Amino acid sequence: MDNLHFDVTAEGRELFAAAMTIATRTHKKAVAYAIHPTYGLVLFWHDADQTLADVPRPPDPPEAGQSLEEWSKACTAARSLAVRVPVQKLPYTLQQQAMADFAWHWLGTADYGPEPDTDGMTKPGWRIYCERWGRVGSSAYSFLAVQPVWATYSK
Repeated sequence: MDNLHFDVTAEGRELFAAAMTIATRTHKKAVAYAIHPTYGLVLFWHDADQTLADVPRPPDPPEAGQSLEEWSKACTAARSLAVRVPVQKLPYTLQQQAMADFAWHWLGTADYGPEPDTDGMTKPGWRIYCERWGRVGSSAYSFLAVQPVWATYSK
């Protein structure tokens, strides 16, 4: 499916396993991964990419009086700010359950950042998602990302 979009945020292993089962229905194997500061753990169905970059928002369309050349330079400058990380080939192909285990264990080592100050309670949680067209970041071969997030519960 070309226009797949998936985005679930929750906490706990049982919900994580269920969300990963749904999220990996289209791509049932992973052969590579990257750890990106913006996206988290990103899985790939093909290992052709050597790097993964975030996709910075391009400048708004040219304003009155701004030449197309000036606007094009601004777009190029925005792309140059992209954070690029290496894509690592996995030692073996991960099937659905192995992808879930790999991502779950990675979450156990991931940096959640400071715990938010809230009037309730927080627990380490997760977000499983893909972006437009079932991709993550700049890669046509990425299909899923897992991020550490704080699950918050109000009083």
